[in-house]
Amino acid sequence: MNSHTRGANLRQWLRRPECSEIVQQFKCLFDKAFSSKNPSDRNIEQNARHSERAHYNHNGVVFSRASTHLGNSLILYYPPLSTTAIVGSIQKIEASGEEAFFWVKRQAPLSSNKYDPFCRYTSFPAKVYSSLMDNGPEDRIRPQAVVSHIARFEFSSERAVILNLSRVCFFNVLLDVLIMKSRIDIVIRRVFGKLEAGQRTDFF
Repeated sequence: MNSHTRGANLRQWLRRPECSEIVQQFKCLFDKAFSSKNPSDRNIEQNARHSERAHYNHNGVVFSRASTHLGNSLILYYPPLSTTAIVGSIQKIEASGEEAFFWVKRQAPLSSNKYDPFCRYTSFPAKVYSSLMDNGPEDRIRPQAVVSHIARFEFSSERAVILNLSRVCFFNVLLDVLIMKSRIDIVIRRVFGKLEAGQRTDFF
């Protein structure tokens, strides 16, 4: 009680105009050491500062805001109230305890007068978008809404190739390659089988 009273008297004296100038110069150090704010106020300020993060780990996958690591900010995700996944870049990460939210800016779609050469390859997880970001409001999503990371390659001032890096898409591409390889092997065996039997084929 005596310490609190002395501290209050000292603060009052430091605010008086007749206090010497050299002592007033150390007032800022005194305020930092003996802040008048109670512990709950300091905890609120600390929580506010620490709620925004540069990185966030979700199920072993690291996500980052674009200003910290652009590659880790690029994601395929489901925006709120939508069942169609889109691509975007995480601009801000808010986390408090076990709860986290990503603020995501959408990748702008390809202009209608531009051609996407990957549209004919339905099994290949690539698509052409505009190289610019959408000007609309950012989406606020939970980490559970993220499908996977994406890779973005800007090959002109107007277009960028987006590659889905999800394991499911990689597995589908690998499966298609294996199926194609097995079909080629079957054709080759049939052709060489006919050649060994002395039959004519349409390949030679």
